[in-house]
Amino acid sequence: MSRGGDGVIKRVSDSYRHLHGICGIGPTVGFTATGEAARAAETALMQAHREKRALTEPEVLNLKKALHQLRLAAASELRLMYQRGG
Repeated sequence: MSRGGDGVIKRVSDSYRHLHGICGIGPTVGFTATGEAARAAETALMQAHREKRALTEPEVLNLKKALHQLRLAAASELRLMYQRGG
């Protein structure tokens, strides 16, 4: 398990908190799939965040996959919103 410097730990923590915010606000504003995708990305960071450490290689791969899905979900829901005139 790799340990990171304070900067890396802060980025993991900040990213976790930002994703947690998206998890909560997404469904509230009608972006349910975005919120669910953010939850998967948040989960990929959760253990490292709790242990105050850098991500392991498998965690990095899981996070990359989850972020890709988050981008797809957000883009899709934004497209739908604009098509509806929102």
